[in-house]
Amino acid sequence: MTSMTFVSISILLSIVLSLISFNHIYCIDLSINSLSSTISSFGLTDSLLSNAVLTKETLEKDTYDYIIVGGGTAGCVLANRLTADKNKKVLVLEAGSSDYNNKYIKIPAGILKVFKDPKFDWDYESAVEENNRAMYLCRGRVLGGSSCTNVLLYNRGDRNDYVKWYKETGSKEWSPDNLVEYFKKSEHYYKDSKFHGSKGEYYVTKVPYQNELSKTFLNACVSLGIKENDDFNDWSKSQVGSGKFDVSQKNGARCSAASQFLSPVIHRRNLKVVTSALVSSLDIQNKEVVGVKYTINDKPYYAKVSSKGEVLLTSGS
Repeated sequence: MTSMTFVSISILLSIVLSLISFNHIYCIDLSINSLSSTISSFGLTDSLLSNAVLTKETLEKDTYDYIIVGGGTAGCVLANRLTADKNKKVLVLEAGSSDYNNKYIKIPAGILKVFKDPKFDWDYESAVEENNRAMYLCRGRVLGGSSCTNVLLYNRGDRNDYVKWYKETGSKEWSPDNLVEYFKKSEHYYKDSKFHGSKGEYYVTKVPYQNELSKTFLNACVSLGIKENDDFNDWSKSQVGSGKFDVSQKNGARCSAASQFLSPVIHRRNLKVVTSALVSSLDIQNKEVVGVKYTINDKPYYAKVSSKGEVLLTSGS
């Protein structure tokens, strides 16, 4: 190893130590993503630095206003929104890794490498059907959850689904007219419209590439009398039809909940993110949740919630 290499390692470790001294330890493996290429060149890993910082004392000394169980799609959005209040301390516990910027996740075609890989996927199966066959169910095992392991299609569902929720709850909060504003707030669409927002964090666009087989299929649909639909998220019309879906991409790369909602706010002092944290149970006393029990590498840990705080379960299905 050359002297220049030793100097570079020294500089890198100095940066890490400076982060520690200023208590920027909320999730060190996330905050050094910009240095990933340098780290890889020296054979170091994010987890090596993370394990050196996230001690049991560090993790258990604080009491949190919000403990988010699950750093998937919903968990990342909640972490972003709740930490906007600087007076609220938020802890995110994610069972998977922080590797949401992995090349196989960022490159859309890399999805085939993600499927069934235990680093990214829980590899669930459905209940066995009558023909003795179980269906593979990909579920994200990484910060960003299944937004890192899906096929990037951006679809909100049918307006009537939200009408049903509104009728069942009796609350206007769940009405489609109210919820569409939240979708628009989070969305960064290539144009502004009644059903799309253009100033949010989550990039959504039209499919930048279409192969000949897809074109042939859509032409066949038209020839059979199936009407074209150029926007399946336009609730002013039925979703019935054929067309290209919107996708969650920016410049051809995947946008996940982790890259768009969590990463931009990871520097906030009131946010701590812990990966490889498998929650085992909620600590319930006098019918109230007072804490969360979890393990990291089979070692027990405990997170305390404040007397007026909340534990938010966003650990998927």
